[in-house]
Amino acid sequence: MFYISNDVAGAVEIRADLHVNEDFTVSGSKSAIVDTVYYGTRKMYAVESPDNRFVAYTEHVLEESEHEIIIEPMFL
Repeated sequence: MFYISNDVAGAVEIRADLHVNEDFTVSGSKSAIVDTVYYGTRKMYAVESPDNRFVAYTEHVLEESEHEIIIEPMFL
């Protein structure tokens, strides 16, 4: 089944697989809609790569002999 709609804001929704045969250009950001177990449906952004990889960047200054980095629970 193929479903396409155009809302008042100009967004287009396609409820089917979409295959693009030629160039595909996006103006603005691209996100993936991902269903999570504990956080509902989330918009996630991926680093451009041949496969899907979601990343979270964090920066910490570690004290001497400290080796703990806290990861956002959604990514565990």
